[in-house]
Amino acid sequence: MLPRILITRLSASFTDHRTTQFQLGSLLLHKHNVILFIFKTFTSGGNSLKGVTFTVSYLISSCGLSLELAKELSKRVKLKTPDGPNAVIDTLKNYGFSKALVAKLVEKNPRLLAAKVETTLLPKLEFFHSIGVSNIDMHKIALESPLILESSLEKILVPRYEIIRRIVGDDRKVVKVLTRAPFSFTVCDLSKCLVPNIEVLRQFGVPQGSISLLVVNFPSATMWKHSRFVEVVERIKKFGFDPKRTSFVMAIQVLITMHKEAWET
Repeated sequence: MLPRILITRLSASFTDHRTTQFQLGSLLLHKHNVILFIFKTFTSGGNSLKGVTFTVSYLISSCGLSLELAKELSKRVKLKTPDGPNAVIDTLKNYGFSKALVAKLVEKNPRLLAAKVETTLLPKLEFFHSIGVSNIDMHKIALESPLILESSLEKILVPRYEIIRRIVGDDRKVVKVLTRAPFSFTVCDLSKCLVPNIEVLRQFGVPQGSISLLVVNFPSATMWKHSRFVEVVERIKKFGFDPKRTSFVMAIQVLITMHKEAWET
C-alpha cells in the first residue's frame, strides 16, 4: 500500500515541481561609517590600535566590515598591499557585485581577496558567463558556494560541467542545476554519486525526459550516496510506480529525504 505521507508530498511536488529547493534567505546588509571609525581608531591611541593591521584596516575601509569581524577574518587571510584585493573587488564589480555583496562574499571567504585576478578569479567568471550564467545568478551561486571562484577550472569545474551537460543535454539546463545546487560543482564527487545514480535510472527504463526533469529541478535528489539512491529506487518500484511515467522520478525526490520509518506510514 502506498504510504500516506508519500502521497501527500508527491502531490505537493507535482503542483510546483519547478520551484527550486534551494531558496536563499534574505541577506542582511550593514552599512558602516568607515571614515568616522578610522578617525576614532587612530586618534584614541592605546588599546584601540591593538590588532589593527593592514588587513584589518583594509577589510574595514574597502569592504565596510566591523572591527570585530575584520579582526576575525584577518586570521584567515593576510594582505600586504591594496593592489591585489583592489583588483579582486574591481573585477567582482564588473560582474555586477555591489559593495554589499562583495562584503558578504568576503565574510564567507576572505581568502578570495588574495586571489590572482588573471589566473584564478577572472577565468572562472568568464567560464560561467560563457555557459549562460547571468550576473544575478552568479551572485547567488558565489554566496551559496563561496569556494567556487577558487576551485580549479581544469580539474574541478569544467569536468563537472561536462558530466552534468551530458546528462541534461544543454547549457541552459546546466545553469539551472548550478543555481539550484552550487555544491554540485565543488563538494560532490559526481563520478561516485550522480553518474551511477543516473545509470540506475536508465537500467530501470526511466526515459531521458524524466531523468532531465529530476536532475534539473531536484538536483540534490540525484546526488545522494549511491547505495541510498538504489534503495529508494527499488522501493518506489515495489510501490507500483511505472518507471516510464514522470511520477516515478517525482516519487524519488520525495522518498529520498524521508526516514525509512516513514516509508510505510
